[in-house]
Amino acid sequence: MSAEFACVFFTRTRTADVVHTKDVYGKPEIGHILKVRWNGRTYAAKVMCVGSRKYCESQVPHILTDGSLVTPSFEVCERNQPLLKALFAEQEKKLEELSSRLISLFRRDISEMKDNIEELLRRVPTQVGSEEDALSFAYVARDRMEALRRLCGGNMNRFALHLEKEVYMDDPEELALNIGKRVKSAKRVDFIRAVSNVSRYPKILKLERSIIVIIGGFQVLSSSH
Repeated sequence: MSAEFACVFFTRTRTADVVHTKDVYGKPEIGHILKVRWNGRTYAAKVMCVGSRKYCESQVPHILTDGSLVTPSFEVCERNQPLLKALFAEQEKKLEELSSRLISLFRRDISEMKDNIEELLRRVPTQVGSEEDALSFAYVARDRMEALRRLCGGNMNRFALHLEKEVYMDDPEELALNIGKRVKSAKRVDFIRAVSNVSRYPKILKLERSIIVIIGGFQVLSSSH
């Protein structure tokens, strides 16, 4: 819709008012000084702005006596304050929700990790806690056992089979039985298991205390959040 009103600054009286564009002689371009009919008389006036009556009237208080128009930037900020406050409040709420979700996931992951580590430690046989020096080598000499280890390299299953044959060298009938049925030679079975476990889990034994400390640290970290 075309502008019907203009806010003009009268150069002689240095005052401003709103007039209809029909009362302006010539095209009402901003900044131009034209003849303007006001209260039945004609005056020289500078066109400050054009638009609706409401808009032009809102600009009158911001026209200075030197004929310049000051934009009320502070009013723009004040009008935007409720919108900005609502926007900040919404963003703050989203951040709080995200933080709460992250803390919840963090606690869940720590709990799962703690349970997994504890389950791993529970699965390590109790014989692993014994040092190899505490084992009785009545069934196989230490030197012979070390030779079997070197022979098998890092294959612990192969080492266990060779060790089993060595332990039952003097009792092949017992060796032919399933392990669960070797009641008579239960101590030999325990010996094989103990040696195999010590050979299989030496690093776990050394790290067991460190793992327990880590679990405790995770618990403290989780509770602090």
